[in-house]
Amino acid sequence: MKDGTLLIAELFPVFLGLLSICILLFANHGNKLINRLLAGNIAVTTIYMLAAALTQTDFFLNYPHFFRAFYPLYFLVYPLAYLYIRCIYRDETRLKKKDIWHIVPSLLTALQFIPFYRLDAVVKREYLQNLFAHKTGLTLISEGLLPEGVLSFSSYIIGLIYMVFAVKEVRTARINPLLNQSLAWWKPIMSWTTIFIVIHIIIPVFFFLTVLLGTPLEYRYFIIVLINGIILSFSLVFLFARPEILYGLPQLRHIGNIAVDILQEVEIKTEKQEDSKEDATLLIQQPAYLAEYANVVKALLDEKQLFLQPGFTITQLSELTNIPVHHLSALFNKYWGKGFNDYINICRINYIQKNIDNPSWKLLTIEAVGKEAGFNSRITLFKAIKKHTGQSPSQFFETYQSSNKKVLLNGFHL
Repeated sequence: MKDGTLLIAELFPVFLGLLSICILLFANHGNKLINRLLAGNIAVTTIYMLAAALTQTDFFLNYPHFFRAFYPLYFLVYPLAYLYIRCIYRDETRLKKKDIWHIVPSLLTALQFIPFYRLDAVVKREYLQNLFAHKTGLTLISEGLLPEGVLSFSSYIIGLIYMVFAVKEVRTARINPLLNQSLAWWKPIMSWTTIFIVIHIIIPVFFFLTVLLGTPLEYRYFIIVLINGIILSFSLVFLFARPEILYGLPQLRHIGNIAVDILQEVEIKTEKQEDSKEDATLLIQQPAYLAEYANVVKALLDEKQLFLQPGFTITQLSELTNIPVHHLSALFNKYWGKGFNDYINICRINYIQKNIDNPSWKLLTIEAVGKEAGFNSRITLFKAIKKHTGQSPSQFFETYQSSNKKVLLNGFHL
């Protein structure tokens, strides 16, 4: 039953995992939520590796009720990994109520194991003797209500889905101007989170490769556990080599014109109101909140000129600023007195006014100029000019070019 190579591959990351968990929980001075999420992710993986190591001994034969007892926790590995990535780049210090849904796969897995958990110890011991003799069932996981193999496939499919969302968080962070990417912390954090995600992707990829290549079941378990052990060991060694991450991550947000504390306060208060959009809108109508939101949005639009992107939406703005969509709607309507689309179109018209003398625009048609400014079509350009200047497009361009002065857009100043 024992395999020395596999046992070493299993026990080494267990030792590193326990050590890193202690540091994260007791010696780390950074964001406590982030520490706990990473510690939880490592703890669940460590338990998985420890259980695999114990299959190389007679532990489960002596204590059969422990077999598969901790397997449902494995379904928390990827949710914890995703939440860890999300909280790093969104500077979250507390989870949301809806995050409770991330434990549902783990709970469902535990429920489907109930018939096996209720078996008598003698019956379990006989079952395990046969299982350990062949090792095929260790990979297929045939205990419980679901057909054999379903849990293995579903755990890795769920994992890949979570990693897609984690990659999205990192990609959004790369272009988010609210994150201070010039700090010395930025590169270590980005490199660590990238490796962290890649490691969590490699494991299910290897599993599906063994299936596609038709690897015999008796060898598949050995390969999967060995790869898990090597990859986990590598990630923990890398983590220990980056003490600035292991001992505390800083906040990444740029502290200045952006009122981080106020944004967090708004989020906390609106969560207490059970995410009611109506109540949240009433809350952020307060001048202090609106002014801070306005600073964030104005700085972002001025710096990145996102209005030049055709089809730019309020949802995209929400993702970049981490300000809820209904908060942004209240901001545009109450603070600026314009809807989001009107605000963006005014930005585009002002952009045309500022660049009308651009030599590269001289040979462009009115429609082409509109596309340069982010308008989707000739019709939307004409409607916007008529609505916000009271002039036809031809009058608008003639008036501006002849006077070389900025046209007042219905008394509205950006």
